[in-house]
Parts: sequence; C-alpha cells; structure tokens
Amino acid sequence: VLAHATHAGRAYSVLNVKVSAGRPQQIRPNSALAGHTAVGDLRYSSIPTVIEDTPWCGCLGLHQHRVVFLDETGGQKEILEPMPAVLLAALAELTPRPDGTSEEALRRCLELAAMSKPPKVRATIVAPDSPWLARGRGA
Repeated sequence: VLAHATHAGRAYSVLNVKVSAGRPQQIRPNSALAGHTAVGDLRYSSIPTVIEDTPWCGCLGLHQHRVVFLDETGGQKEILEPMPAVLLAALAELTPRPDGTSEEALRRCLELAAMSKPPKVRATIVAPDSPWLARGRGA
C-alpha cells in the first residue's frame, strides 16, 4: 500500500503491485477476495460500486506502468507506459490520509505519472509494477 485516501467520503488505497513471475492476471480476483476491488472493475465489483465510482474515475483503476522481460536473444527489454489522463485526474482528486506517509506517496505517484514518457518498445507480455486504486477494507 503506497497511500490511503478518500474521495466523496469513501476510502481508497493506492497500491503498487509487482509480479515477478506467475500469473499477473490474478491481481484482480485475489484483490477482490481480500476485499479490495479495483475502482471501476466490472467483473469483481458490485454494480452499485461501479456506478458510484464511474463519474469520478471513468476507467478501470489499474495501470501497468512498467514491464521488463527477456527477448528472444536473451536481452532485457523494458516498456514504460504513461498513465492515462483519466486515471491521472482521478488520482489527483483523492484526499490523502493526513499521516505524512500517504500524503508524500500520493504526491510522488502523481509526479512520476506526470513525468512518464512514451513506451520504449512494444510487446504483449504483461508483468505489472504499477500504482492502482483499490477500494475496500483497510483504506
């Protein structure tokens, strides 16, 4: 958990999820089982929750910022993908918990997202290492 925050009286957490091996597609169901569905997740959130979040964050609150993998020659490749403007705007509307840590982490997350550069290379391999929004217990 990078930061705890609120928006419109509801609690959220900003997370950094790193998958080093295995099944990156399991992030959403495993988070849902823990009571932390991604914002806008039509598959794992309740419809009322998605409807509540849509005016604020009109996309899935999950962003894959960085992918590192070995290509067919064994060379390491890195892909950096800028955060979508709609998700960046939603993050900017969060009010961090006034504990110093959440405030600093959210500020840093917004700074880094705003500085992101276009992808260096293209690929379809996924291994998330990115901030994303979760809703539920502990926020």
